[in-house]
Amino acid sequence: AFNKMSQDLKNAFEKIEVQYAELEKANFELQRLNQLKNDFLSLASHDLRAPFNAILGYSDLLLNDEKLSETQREYIQIIENSAQIQLDYINSLLDILKYESGQMSVNKQGYNLHDLINSSVKSIEINAINKGITINVINKSQDNVCVLADYHKIIQVFNNLISNAIKFSHSGGNIAIEYFKKRKFAEIHIIDRGLGIPEDRLNTLFTRYVQVRSSGTKGERGTGLGLTICKNFIELHGGTIQVKSEKDKGSDFYFTLPLCE
Repeated sequence: AFNKMSQDLKNAFEKIEVQYAELEKANFELQRLNQLKNDFLSLASHDLRAPFNAILGYSDLLLNDEKLSETQREYIQIIENSAQIQLDYINSLLDILKYESGQMSVNKQGYNLHDLINSSVKSIEINAINKGITINVINKSQDNVCVLADYHKIIQVFNNLISNAIKFSHSGGNIAIEYFKKRKFAEIHIIDRGLGIPEDRLNTLFTRYVQVRSSGTKGERGTGLGLTICKNFIELHGGTIQVKSEKDKGSDFYFTLPLCE
């Protein structure tokens, strides 16, 4: 009986040693793959974006040429728009890869939430004006709301969510941006009365590369990565993002940001 127990222990230790060696091998492979991802990020940050920046720069110069015919101007505008879409996609993809590889940091400072929202609205309101859409910003708190935020990342969150609300709203519609204090956080709602989202698609809404709708009410298109980036950026701030939506009745995207201490 003692010999059998000794043999069983020996066999168990041998199995543990084999499993440990396999784990070490797997860990080494993970480190190698992670380094490849980091190398790709370093390469992509410049080499993938440079050609599109050149296309955008030269197409912009061409569009300022008064000698262009309307047809030529239209074709160059198509080139510029297509290049911008591809550049946006590359930038979005790089943001996701940086987040997943743990290379993305946040530089949080105190900002007046109303000012942040207005900065975003002003930068994209031409899209709303072109569709006759009004945007109302409503502070439901009794006083000013200060949030801790990385300015550029949170502006990108607002730009993505408000642009989506415009994109999926009908001409002449209304978008409400409401916010209020909730314990140690500010809760922000971006509400539209547009196309809405089918219930069976809500669970995959923040999954990368998943687009619930491919185009807006006027044929506007996106990369399919915007909501994933919003989720990543908000979670970096210690917040959460959720959505309530009903098909053909509109959507309410709402998220939280930490209040200033």
